[in-house]
Amino acid sequence: MQKRGQFFLIAALIVIAAIVGFQTVYTSVSIENTDVQTYDLSREIDFEGKQVVQNGVFFGSDSVQIESKVKELTDIYASAHPDSEFLFIYGDETEVVALSYELKDSTFEVSTGGSGAGVVSLRTIAKQDRLSPGTTGKIKVKINEEADYDFNLKKGNNFFLIISRERNDEKTIAGT
Repeated sequence: MQKRGQFFLIAALIVIAAIVGFQTVYTSVSIENTDVQTYDLSREIDFEGKQVVQNGVFFGSDSVQIESKVKELTDIYASAHPDSEFLFIYGDETEVVALSYELKDSTFEVSTGGSGAGVVSLRTIAKQDRLSPGTTGKIKVKINEEADYDFNLKKGNNFFLIISRERNDEKTIAGT
């Protein structure tokens, strides 16, 4: 007989828990996974490109041979990933070469900021342009009025890369 109070107490707690459970609002948000493949690809190409340039310097290759090897490497990656846009920038403090592999309706603009160098708009697949670095030692890349990347030219050979990829109406841009 003395357990009747415990029964009502437990029943009251169950009723309160049920009322609170019905009043609780659950909010859930689903987000798409980040396109990690683009970032991994940019790191891979950056590593390979720097190895090609360093190998050319180590074995005493001239700039034409190094440029040929970099172009060969960029052609391989561009053909292996046709859904991505690539901008490769390499060179030294005297001359910079910009290679662009792009899809339609996209623009990479490369500017060295120097007085003798202007802005080059690269809009075709596998376009190559040579730029003379200005006195600032910087390269500025503008992508479709959406993003800006600044690269500092260091003494010796440089290799920079930007990859742009659109998937499921989401654009991912990775730069190294």
